[in-house]
Amino acid sequence: MKPLEEFKIPIYGMRKDHYQFDYQIDKSFFDAIEAPLYTNGNVVVRVNMEKGVGMITLDFEVLGTVQTECDRCLADIQMPIKDKQRLYIKYSEEEKDSADDEIAYIHPETPSLDLSHYIYEYICIAVPFIKTYDCKAEPTPPCDPSMLAFLTDDEGNGTVYDETDEANDPPNQSIWDDLKNKLS
Repeated sequence: MKPLEEFKIPIYGMRKDHYQFDYQIDKSFFDAIEAPLYTNGNVVVRVNMEKGVGMITLDFEVLGTVQTECDRCLADIQMPIKDKQRLYIKYSEEEKDSADDEIAYIHPETPSLDLSHYIYEYICIAVPFIKTYDCKAEPTPPCDPSMLAFLTDDEGNGTVYDETDEANDPPNQSIWDDLKNKLS
């Protein structure tokens, strides 16, 4: 069996009705994706499908963890993810590209719908942009203590860099303004 064959739904000839598909995503799924951003994870994906006249509605629920690198200490962490996405599949005799990420077009005689690339895309969207881990909450923290030591001051009083520092800066104070002042 091909690695992503289980993600193909035979839609041609399906009755107009509601369907549910559950998938367990693991390393084998990420290995089958070409040039993945993430290489491992443990994710449950539930797809609720409603096949109607001229359109299929797919509701994706993504829940689990993805292995990634902590932005704070660069250690490998299991980042929790959770997301819901909706996709509309419309039938079209002509080949169309949709400007909308929530709509895709297929030919009315398309035999099956491959969900693997949508599942992968929704997993990637669910991963937070800033990937930090609350290592103090775990019995054996995965974070790198030597790297975290670089982020504390000499007395060990917390982090030298605080994300709120940027939020408290006046809007006209930036590195570019400082550079302009030095060049003037």
